[in-house]
Amino acid sequence: MKMGKKIKAATISSIVVSVSIGAVLGWLVRKQYEIKPVVPIRENPTDYKFISPILFLQSNEDTAPQSQVLKKIITKYIDTAEQEKKVTDASVYFRKLNTDQWLGVNQDDLYAPASMLKVLSLIAFLHNAQNNPSLYLTQVRIAPHMVNTDTNQDFYPPADPVTPGEEYSANELLSHMIIYSDNNAANAINALIGAPALEKVFTDLKIPSLSQNTPTDFISPKMYSRAFRALYNGGYISNTVSNQSLELLSKTTFTKGLVAGVPSGTIVSHKFGERSIGTGATSVRELHDCGIIYAPNNPYLLCVMTKGTAFPDLEKVIADISGITWQSVKDNK
Repeated sequence: MKMGKKIKAATISSIVVSVSIGAVLGWLVRKQYEIKPVVPIRENPTDYKFISPILFLQSNEDTAPQSQVLKKIITKYIDTAEQEKKVTDASVYFRKLNTDQWLGVNQDDLYAPASMLKVLSLIAFLHNAQNNPSLYLTQVRIAPHMVNTDTNQDFYPPADPVTPGEEYSANELLSHMIIYSDNNAANAINALIGAPALEKVFTDLKIPSLSQNTPTDFISPKMYSRAFRALYNGGYISNTVSNQSLELLSKTTFTKGLVAGVPSGTIVSHKFGERSIGTGATSVRELHDCGIIYAPNNPYLLCVMTKGTAFPDLEKVIADISGITWQSVKDNK
């Protein structure tokens, strides 16, 4: 009888252990395959009474093995580049645009966006022009107060700058601002649309607005990607205008970053930014390139932001990360 009780107790104990193990395994399986929370980012709800437009969706980082392999490769590359003094900091945000899969390496680190803010100026202009098409034809004279006086375009000056004192249509200024990254054209566009219109874009895309108290480094790759995602999704300005804006961004003349890492002829809609702080041995250079790479049947967004002491080194790092990402996308269709 005692032996029977022992057997019965052992049996019950085994059942409890089995159930416990099953419960743990079940939890792990559910955890692995559970639906990730997706949060919609909407345009300012106070702008409309009956609708609430979705600009893009926010989701958790992808944990699929192939994504994590790419993340490890990029992380190792950045670590090596830092050891070799090619960069002091580098951050990457990658997203497959036809899915919610994304990954990042230091994706929340902050940088000075510099000329990449021109994309926000473009979006603000186009958003206003939807209700006022004549804005494209507005003539603007490049006045003295619009002329750029800083030296942050010394290394990559615009190939075809606007001429102070001359008059241009807003449409011409948009081309100079995006294709050649002309600061004077950007100043003229910003003056034309006004600060409130530009502020609205920052607010809607949940990007810190510019002010006297804004630090030099205030935008991360993940944060900045919202501008290109809003254009690709066609959720902020009309489909036709979004398409035209990305076509304009595909004509950008800077080819030493993202473009250098993909096969010749690949369409890349992107914007770069450069910034120099200080001179000599203590100087800090920032170079970034962010945009959409139109890989066959698998377009993706890639944003690479870097800091270092030499622009040629930063160019190489961005191009290499672009090449690594292209190869991964190609191998994992």
